Amino acid sequence: MPVSDTPLDCRIVDVSLHSPPQVTPKGFRVLAGFTLLRRPLRIRDCSLVRAPTGTLHIWTPDPAVRISRAGHPELVEAVQEAVEAAKARLN
Repeated sequence: MPVSDTPLDCRIVDVSLHSPPQVTPKGFRVLAGFTLLRRPLRIRDCSLVRAPTGTLHIWTPDPAVRISRAGHPELVEAVQEAVEAAKARLN
C-alpha cells in the first residue's frame, strides 16, 4: 500500500522508523528507511538522514544511484510526510 505520492511521480513505501535514530561514525543520524518506487525502478533500503549540520538527505543503497539536486527537496519533503504518516499509524 503506498504511503505517499510525490510531485516527482514517485511513491514512498515500506517506511521503517529508527527509534532511537542510528548514528554513523561521521555524526549522520539515520531517521528512517524506505523503498522508493519510480517506474520501472524499485530502490530498496533508502534512508532519510540528518547531517551534523541539520540538513536532511536521502541516502540510496548504492553510490551509483543518486537523487538529482532538482528533485531532492521535493523528495525529502515527501519522505518526511511518509514518516509522519507512519508515526501517526503507530499512535
